Amino acid sequence: MTSTTTRNILLLGAVVMTTALGGCASTSDPAGSATPTDPPVTSSASPSPSTSPSDEPTLDLNDPASWIVTESSIGPVQLGEPFSQAREAVPTWTVDETCSWAAFWNAPDHSLTAYFVHDSAEQDGEVTTIDVAALVPLAPSDGPRTSDVLGFGSTRAEVLAAHPDAEEQTSTIGEAKMLRVDGAGAGSLFFTFAEDRDAVSAITLTVLDEPPYEVCG
Repeated sequence: MTSTTTRNILLLGAVVMTTALGGCASTSDPAGSATPTDPPVTSSASPSPSTSPSDEPTLDLNDPASWIVTESSIGPVQLGEPFSQAREAVPTWTVDETCSWAAFWNAPDHSLTAYFVHDSAEQDGEVTTIDVAALVPLAPSDGPRTSDVLGFGSTRAEVLAAHPDAEEQTSTIGEAKMLRVDGAGAGSLFFTFAEDRDAVSAITLTVLDEPPYEVCG
């Protein structure tokens, strides 16, 4: 057999093989050629409505349970603000002509009493003391309380746990036992304990060295 004949036979075999392969390819789906499907439909959740100012808790001037104690205020009254401005914030509080430097508030059930004062030597001085006292045993939920829920009825251990730097102090008159907390504000926060009870009975914010023993005396 000549070399020319051999080459022709090889070429014929290649053509037959190529045709056979082409026929196979046309009768089968190539890998990954699955029929495309529509993308999954996802529901877009509606954004939750934002809290509006009307949804936020509001301060009730006649409800001490809504008052918050901070380093600079008790409820609506700010330490260091002009006395006249503080009075506008709590118009129901009483100012007596014989003690015009102090404003007082009393709970309808006589369980609480509160006051704020300015220096009596000034016509309209800055508020120097804000005080709220329980006249009967109460719980923190019954009156002004701090952000860490300290208030009436809190124990000495609870106050010290929240304020480990609080200083033990005894008033110069009456010998009331107190824990003094000095913060970043202009004044100090005093927790006074009821006599013979390990329970806070008064909360005072003042720029003085201790809560005043008398206000109008």
